[in-house]
Amino acid sequence: MPEQRSAAGATSIIRIATRSDVAAICSIDANAFPGRAYPADAFFHQIAILPPLLLVAESEGKVVGYALGALSIGDNIGWILSLAVDQAARRAGTGISLMDGLLEVFSVCKMASARLSVDPTNIGAIRLY
Repeated sequence: MPEQRSAAGATSIIRIATRSDVAAICSIDANAFPGRAYPADAFFHQIAILPPLLLVAESEGKVVGYALGALSIGDNIGWILSLAVDQAARRAGTGISLMDGLLEVFSVCKMASARLSVDPTNIGAIRLY
């Protein structure tokens, strides 16, 4: 997984999520998508079934973002289902690093392309993608 260094010099590590990360992931998800956040069980399920498709960004020992992916095997498409970064860690390259991490997983899984859907009012996400 890629390591990313922000302009301020802080390092974010992109890694596969573990069960102990779920509370932080849920908090970031709820703040990023009020009223539309995934339930914790969805993240626990992903970790149990196909862990490389749930990545976290960790900075100074704290989870500051996550990316959730899925594979459409019949179509050879990797899907970016959700990506969120803690408000305090935004605009430092963390979102791009998370996206690159999922794209790396898709490549290893021999996906021919990657897709995502985004709320057209989410200007920050549109800029990222």
